[in-house]
Amino acid sequence: IYTQPDYGLITNIGKAHLEGFGGPEGVLKGKTELYRDLAARNGKVFLNADNEKLVSNWQPVNAGQAITYGKADGVFCKGNVGNSTDFLSVQVNGITIQTNLVGEYNFENVMSAVCVGLYFNVPLAEIKNAIEAYTPTNNRSQKITQGSNTIILDAYNANPSSMAEALKNFEKIAALRKVAIIGQMMELGEYAKEEHEKIVSAASGPAWLHTLRIFVGNGFGMLKNTATANVLWFETTDEVKAWYKQQYFEDTAILIKGSRKNELEKILKD
Repeated sequence: IYTQPDYGLITNIGKAHLEGFGGPEGVLKGKTELYRDLAARNGKVFLNADNEKLVSNWQPVNAGQAITYGKADGVFCKGNVGNSTDFLSVQVNGITIQTNLVGEYNFENVMSAVCVGLYFNVPLAEIKNAIEAYTPTNNRSQKITQGSNTIILDAYNANPSSMAEALKNFEKIAALRKVAIIGQMMELGEYAKEEHEKIVSAASGPAWLHTLRIFVGNGFGMLKNTATANVLWFETTDEVKAWYKQQYFEDTAILIKGSRKNELEKILKD
C-alpha cells in the first residue's frame, strides 16, 4: 500500500550524494522524479522561482500547477531578505519575520515554509510566530555564544553546495578575529578531489587573509605538510579538539562546518 502525493516541494538541488547518484546529473534526475510524477497526475508543486535549475525542470501538463515563491514579481508568495549579517530576517507582505537561523542561504527555506502555509490558508501572523519560535538544534546552523566568542555550529552535514554557501556567509561576518574549522565532505566518489580543492580555493583570497582556516580529514589531504600561519590541516577531529583546547580565543567568530562523519561538534565538548 502506498500513497501518491498531490503536492510536492524540492527546496534545492545541490552537489549532495554525488557518489550514490553518479554525479550532478544523477542527483538532478533523482530529485526531479517528483516533478515528473506530479506533472503527469495534474498535481501541484511549490516552486522556488529564483532557482533556474528547479524552474527549468518543472514541465507542467496544465497551467496553474505551480505555486511559486521567491524575490521576483508575479510569484504567489514574494519575499525579500531583511537582515542577514546576524540572524536572518525575511520580509513578506510588509511583515518582518525574524528567524533564529544563520545565513542568507536559509532565505529559500523560510520562503518555502511561508508559501506552503499561505497556500493552505494559515494566517501570516501565525506563520511568523511559528518560524520565530523555531530555534535550530542538532548541530544545524546553530549560533552559540561562549564568552566573547560567537560560534556558528553547522556540523550536521555538508556537501560542496552547502559548504560554499556557509563560507560565503562567513566572509560577511565582521569580527576582530575569525576561525573557520572545515571538515571533509563525504559521498563524493570520483568528484572528491576536485570538490575539496574547490573549497580550499573558496576559502582563499583577500577576504580570507586574516581568517585562521583549519581543514580536517583526508579529503583535504593535499594540505598535509603545507601549514602556514593561517592554514592548518588535521587528519582527525580528535586532533583538532586537542589543538582547540590549547587555544585562547577572544572576540572571535568561529565557523564549524563539515559532514556528519567528522562529528565536529565534539570539538566544543569537554
